[in-house]
Amino acid sequence: MRYLLVCSLAFVAPLPAIAADGDLDTSFGSGGKVRLPQAGGYHGTWMPMDVAVQSTGKIIISGWTDLGSPNSNTCFVLRLNVNGSLDTTFGNANGLPPGYASYSQCRNTSVVVRSDDRIVAADPGYGYTPEITFISQFTANGTYDATFNTFGNVELNPSSGDTAVVVNRIALDGGGNVIAAGSYSESGGGNDFYLARVSANGSAQTSKHYSSYFSSTSVPNSDIAYDVAVAADGSFYVAGTTKSMAGDLNCALSHNRYDTTFEAILTDNTFSGGSSNVVLAKDYGDNNDDYCFALALQPHDTVVLGGQSSTASWQTATLTTQGADGALGTRTNYKFVYDQINGPFNSDVDTVKRVVVEPYDHYPLLIGSGPNHTVIPSRSYDLAVARFSGPSTPDTSFNAASFGSQGFALYDVGSTNTVSNLNTATSAVLWHGRLIIVGTAQDAAGGTDIVALRLAPFDGIFKDGFEG
Repeated sequence: MRYLLVCSLAFVAPLPAIAADGDLDTSFGSGGKVRLPQAGGYHGTWMPMDVAVQSTGKIIISGWTDLGSPNSNTCFVLRLNVNGSLDTTFGNANGLPPGYASYSQCRNTSVVVRSDDRIVAADPGYGYTPEITFISQFTANGTYDATFNTFGNVELNPSSGDTAVVVNRIALDGGGNVIAAGSYSESGGGNDFYLARVSANGSAQTSKHYSSYFSSTSVPNSDIAYDVAVAADGSFYVAGTTKSMAGDLNCALSHNRYDTTFEAILTDNTFSGGSSNVVLAKDYGDNNDDYCFALALQPHDTVVLGGQSSTASWQTATLTTQGADGALGTRTNYKFVYDQINGPFNSDVDTVKRVVVEPYDHYPLLIGSGPNHTVIPSRSYDLAVARFSGPSTPDTSFNAASFGSQGFALYDVGSTNTVSNLNTATSAVLWHGRLIIVGTAQDAAGGTDIVALRLAPFDGIFKDGFEG
């Protein structure tokens, strides 16, 4: 009988609580949040632009600081341990303290991690004439990788007479080649979509720039690519903005592939019925600006776009889905505000800076920023996440305990500024079911601090356990 009693008690012992979708991961930083001190005590601008994760779970953040201005900016790549602390074993001791790999006259915009944990970063040059972009590669521990083009970097240069090449996002294809997307500035003042492919070892590069069919002599091109995603077949989709004949900005999307025979980037002219090599989403804002800042692919290459759309008084976050053929799907305006009925208010800015597609149920996660209206008319902003279960349907289970059925969450990382509390998201990545977000928080001196947060695994331990 005693034996049966012991077994019965063991059987009914309580199990660890499973976090709800939207909860912070309390094993990361302080209650799921990290705020880094300014490196070297410099209270200026610290701007994290992108984030990636190594196989160990250590977090790589790339960005830039105005340390060294007015003559130059400083790029950095830093590493956090799995628990969110700064990894002081990482870096190159090049002007910033341990934990940072740094170099001058550039602004990091994007970072990816290879399967062997080497790090690739895109860093547009700052102060160069003409302006160029470097694709740089580091070892897993943050030193320049001499196996990549001998010097550790590749230069992407504009043609003679043109003024700039700026890369906003990079991705890796199945062969480890770097696919870069951004903008190309011509001597006449217009901007084109810019694409480049750098071979896995950095020894070869191919590039292309092109504009939409809305270009004209009276309205110069303003075609800028902000994000790129590689499809299962090796082709790649690029999203950004283009200027219409009326002079406002519209969301733009193109489909491209690399042809090994011609060693050239080819644009899919069958995309959107062959009418153009750039798909132009409709002008959703009544001759106001529409931005597509973020891009991700669901199965069968359904394209998910995130950004913002202008109205007369505020900016509204957006989610758009389009088919693999470029046919327009569903566009949804979304508000990251507590009071979804009465808000947003004049001058509010709701925006999406990154779209992540979950690998198990393929739900899109929108990561951005939105106003915190707990104290109206507050102009505080928080990091924001929304989860959609369909093309235009918020997932009502996400963060339901805090915001009911609205499908979004706001996270305050704090501010030392007594006037406002500005938290802004810049990028995000999903790792083992945990969403990692990086961004900025305003400090007392008017600068910005690097912040990060990590959410607990979505949908409990079971999907997360089988995901890897």
